[in-house]
Amino acid sequence: MTEDIHQLYDKFLKEMAELHPEELVQVAFPNQPFELISTQLDKELIVRSKQVDTVFMIRTRRGRQLFHLEFKSRYDRRELRKIFSDAGGLTSKYRLDVTTILYLVKPPSRRAKDLGLYQVMPFDEPTNQFGFKVVKLWELLDAILAGDKRLTSLVPLMLELVEKPNITDLRKQRDLIRAQKDPQRRAEMYYYSLAFARRHFAENLLRTFFKEDKAMNEFWESVPIFDDLLKAKLQRMRQEVRQEVRQEVRQEVRQEVRQEVRQEVRQEVRQETEVLALQESIMTALEAHFGRVNAKIVRLINSIDNPQKLKTIFKRALAAQSLDTVVNMLQKAKPTPKRKTARA
Repeated sequence: MTEDIHQLYDKFLKEMAELHPEELVQVAFPNQPFELISTQLDKELIVRSKQVDTVFMIRTRRGRQLFHLEFKSRYDRRELRKIFSDAGGLTSKYRLDVTTILYLVKPPSRRAKDLGLYQVMPFDEPTNQFGFKVVKLWELLDAILAGDKRLTSLVPLMLELVEKPNITDLRKQRDLIRAQKDPQRRAEMYYYSLAFARRHFAENLLRTFFKEDKAMNEFWESVPIFDDLLKAKLQRMRQEVRQEVRQEVRQEVRQEVRQEVRQEVRQEVRQETEVLALQESIMTALEAHFGRVNAKIVRLINSIDNPQKLKTIFKRALAAQSLDTVVNMLQKAKPTPKRKTARA
């Protein structure tokens, strides 16, 4: 596994917060009524020129609130000042009360005092205090195993919460995923469950374990990058490009030229983003079926930049019985270099 586990935790939890923010709020505040108002908030804090992990707006019976979520694999007291600063920056930026929640995957290596409290103590007693809620994910393992629907988002993280995961735990996780009726949700859960499972189990075992699971095809056909995440990434790309183009055309071109440039750039970014997503998904699918792929196959995949060809290759690769079949298919789809016409 090439990706650092802490980055994987961070990526998984941020993605869950992006796709299912209401579920993470319920993890921290079970049975509390609220309404999700907006997740499309600018997370950049101007005073520090940085972004927080996740921020969105909800409405409770006390009015509108910002929820600021931070995700860490383990507790580190050095992070307290940063969390305090981020909460203050969001409060100042939006002029709203901010609820800060820290989600921890693993218990502290040593017994931590005042887990969710930042204090300034110039002498023998604190002069300033900032407290925030800490969700200890490892303490939710029994509820996840019991199938608590409020904790659905955490099922892919289950093996990380078990001290020494075994095949029984893997089977239980598979049963919890199969219990999900929404195929897109199952696909999303399989994606990260397998990513975490590779840390504890051999690739051959995992391929055998999930081989006859019909949801595996749903997983590869509908991983988030083909649906919600691809749309979200394209939307963010559009917003960034729109801002850049708007700034440039105000100084350089007339209104009608701005519209033309915006359309061209949007189309180019859409195609480039889609191609990269498809190439990455083909390589991920091949690794899941056949193990690590060699550099030659990676080069062949990267040489194909036609989205329609890549979609066809992805679907056929799922049913391929050998890597040789895939290589032949890639070589046929590879663009033929244009020949230079000799001058007379």
